[in-house]
Amino acid sequence: MKKVVDHVKEFRRKKPERFIDTVPALTGKLAPGISVGSEPTKPMKDKIMTLANKYLDHKSANALNNSGVSFGSVRAISFTICSAMTEADKDYTSGRKTYDEVYNKNLKYVFHQVGIDAEKPYRNLGDNLELDVLQD
Repeated sequence: MKKVVDHVKEFRRKKPERFIDTVPALTGKLAPGISVGSEPTKPMKDKIMTLANKYLDHKSANALNNSGVSFGSVRAISFTICSAMTEADKDYTSGRKTYDEVYNKNLKYVFHQVGIDAEKPYRNLGDNLELDVLQD
């Protein structure tokens, strides 16, 4: 992967007009306009669909089942599931905890269940994607 990243950096140096400086959310920034993210594995795809069927309404879960599953969609679906869980959480509905407190707890749970590293959300749990190895 290092060779690919180095090639992209060199291309950016030669043709900076082809790049923007920002990178997509939840990706690991390597340089201005260059970032990485781990694609979901088959077990991750299966788990996110299981959680969607459990926590989302039937229509939403079916729509997700019929769409592709990618780095971004697994994380977006995780946020959607987390929102649904938070809205139904007794700690939130009773007022014992704020929405943000409950949401953050639920997001860590969902990320863990799906296999996303909550501390480094560009990574899947167990993969070896490390930014410092790819950066100059």
